[in-house]
Amino acid sequence: MAKRARRFEAPVQDMETSIPVIKTAGYVRLSVDKNDRKTESIENQKQVIEAYINRHNENPERKFVLELAGFYEDKGLTGTDFDRKGFENLINDAKSGQINCIIVKDFSRFGRDFLDGCNYIENVLPFLEVRFIAISDQYDSMAHDAASRRFEVRLKNLINEMYALESSEKVSDVKALSQRRGSFIGSRCPYGYRAEWVNGIRTLFPSGDAALEVQRMYAMYLNGATINDILDYLYEKRVNRPKEWLETGKTYAEENEPIFRWRRGSVQDILRNVVYAGDMAQGKYRCRLYEGQKQRQTMTEDDWVVVENTHEALVSKEDFRKASQRVNDELNVQISTGGKKPKRERKNAIYENIFADVVYCGDCGKRLGAMYYQGRIKDVRRYRYYCRGAYVKDHRQCVYKSIAEDKLIEIFQCVIRETLKAYGIRGKDLTQANNKAAQNVIDDIQREQKELLKKKDALENLIQEAYFDMKRGNKTLLEYNEVRHDAQAKATKYGNEIAALDKKLMHFNREVERQNKFLRSLLKANTTRKLDKVLVNEIVDSIYLYEDERVVINLKIKGGDVCAVG
Repeated sequence: MAKRARRFEAPVQDMETSIPVIKTAGYVRLSVDKNDRKTESIENQKQVIEAYINRHNENPERKFVLELAGFYEDKGLTGTDFDRKGFENLINDAKSGQINCIIVKDFSRFGRDFLDGCNYIENVLPFLEVRFIAISDQYDSMAHDAASRRFEVRLKNLINEMYALESSEKVSDVKALSQRRGSFIGSRCPYGYRAEWVNGIRTLFPSGDAALEVQRMYAMYLNGATINDILDYLYEKRVNRPKEWLETGKTYAEENEPIFRWRRGSVQDILRNVVYAGDMAQGKYRCRLYEGQKQRQTMTEDDWVVVENTHEALVSKEDFRKASQRVNDELNVQISTGGKKPKRERKNAIYENIFADVVYCGDCGKRLGAMYYQGRIKDVRRYRYYCRGAYVKDHRQCVYKSIAEDKLIEIFQCVIRETLKAYGIRGKDLTQANNKAAQNVIDDIQREQKELLKKKDALENLIQEAYFDMKRGNKTLLEYNEVRHDAQAKATKYGNEIAALDKKLMHFNREVERQNKFLRSLLKANTTRKLDKVLVNEIVDSIYLYEDERVVINLKIKGGDVCAVG
């Protein structure tokens, strides 16, 4: 208290005029609300505040001088709370006596939370004996009519808060709900699709020749064509890129029109975009405003909103899986080789070591080494797996053990047959049974989500009704705030529960797909004449060989079930 008294008992004086000088801070905030325009930019707010200070100081009848000590600013932050670094520094400097006056362009720049905004203006700043000026609202806390305008200040803060709630929270909720319903919310349709409103849902439909070209890309790629082959085809056939297709509406360029070569990444994106399999995956990016510019943040796959079978597919889910897997494998090779193309396999290449990544010593834990030998059939080599720990220089870390690849394949196929026998179901019925069991869980989760959405909507209606009751004089401001805060707390809780269920549903769907992938690979391994490394890695988590010649095979299902064969 003594510190504030010293500050105002002995104010700084203008040496020429002996007029008190008030240290003034300008507070500016970049709005992130959807409807804010350039007039609310940081620079514009600064200019408005500086112009006001200049007009005041040039007034010959002024009773004090405003000395601009600097600006405190917050960029890319919402005004619905006061957890802002710039604002925090402003209040701390006011508490320490460095600032005697705060100027903002208008009340909304200061903040849009009704209770906190009024608390600062009516209680905190007067207690600190800090003057508060809102230029556009023509409000000065030290003016003679400030007390009489208290209700006006409260009303404007209330309006600001209601605006923030309606233009931010509701927009976000509607957007999230639209995504969960499978409605396409993007500004540009995926190549080969057009969007139409059907029963309140923005639905995708195949778009003429562009859709056919997507199908050709998949067909070429699945038949062994490379990305470069597809790029050459698109250029020779004069197929417009997605950009030109969207701008002109034409799939093909005329002879007298320029034709641009497709980017490699555009084709790869099409071949691994689940939208072409009839599913909608949205929420891959999140935009925020910072320093007047929209910045796009890439979200992890766990945060995507994925809804299956929302529109007509251009390719089957199996073809999409194969194509996307091949693209991802090629991209991983490029990353691992620094962009260099892998060496071509020799005509008489060494027989593929199909168990290379999964077979270990059960005693010392080391990965087994592999030596190959010439089989009876010409140009066919087989492997024998052995423990590396038995060949350590100076001292052995393990006892010698080995197993021939043929023997390991025999054991592996036996495990496959026994695993399928345990299911008691054959063919496609295997995945169908798994999907049927999973659907019951999915239905329960979606039913719970719907109930929570109903409760959340009811709370929003309750807040609105309470607000109108206050406007009509049926409720006091205090009663309205009690209703609002209680309802908002519950709505937030429901929203968090809905989001948690979304994640749960997403993880569950992925787990079901993982299991189905495993089951499909299991069936394939049981019928194929030749095993390969990819198929083995899809089924097997690890294989352990022990001194007593016991073999344990851990399969990739239900967290890694163990199948042991003696």
